[in-house]
Amino acid sequence: NLHHLHAELKSGIIKHAEPEYPIHFSDESESILGSAGAIKKAADLLTVNENFVLHNGDEVYFPLSDDLNNISASHSEEERLATILVMDHKDAGNKFGAVWVDKDNRVVGFGKKPFPDATPKHYIGTMILNARIIQHIPLKETNILYDTLTPLLKNEQVVAHNIDCKWFETGNEADYIGAHIDTFNQIDLLSKSNHFKNMLKKYLNISPDILKTSPLVFRQGEVSVDSSAELSGFVWLLPGAKIGAKAEVSNTVLGEGASILPNEKIFSKLVLL
Repeated sequence: NLHHLHAELKSGIIKHAEPEYPIHFSDESESILGSAGAIKKAADLLTVNENFVLHNGDEVYFPLSDDLNNISASHSEEERLATILVMDHKDAGNKFGAVWVDKDNRVVGFGKKPFPDATPKHYIGTMILNARIIQHIPLKETNILYDTLTPLLKNEQVVAHNIDCKWFETGNEADYIGAHIDTFNQIDLLSKSNHFKNMLKKYLNISPDILKTSPLVFRQGEVSVDSSAELSGFVWLLPGAKIGAKAEVSNTVLGEGASILPNEKIFSKLVLL
């Protein structure tokens, strides 16, 4: 679904999309529909009783053991309405609203307020849903957890699946850069994830061992870096990016055509212009 910077987002997705996976866009530039309302708008793309995956676009995780196909199979076999992927997190129920889970992994509630005999888990941004959920969603801004699933918890199968993973939120500049730094600092752990290794090979054509070098500079397409510039940490350069003479750049991502001026100092930033 497209809302903030909808035109730029659509253009970027089309540019980098894989042709074998068709993409349907929901234009919500005037009024965002939320995590559930967007599903309602896309109802015509789903068949009756079909299972589908809902994923938040600003969250990234690398499973260290679980396979989404196996989780999906359990979801189908038990005819669940929803299977919510969660993880253990010290801030669940404190900093973050939690998914509260009973001893049988049934979801009993959401939020920061504790539920009796329930354990707080952190929602990692992915769930598997059955298309019958659509009948419970209005075509307006609606939250899938609090507005849609909460009233259905007593009478429907809504189950949490605890997953061993490394999870990152990337919805703001600080978290986005922090996710990169954390990834490089924990490369040995992440290398246990076949998903992580496959993503590196598919999109960057590199192995995890390359990420252990410092400084780590990724160059995509033609870029320009003056020989007197000082780079440290990680620096990610998209096509057309330029770094001027004697500039200092560390832990930074430069977007397409972005420029760092001579003598400029840029640390832990996402530079788009």
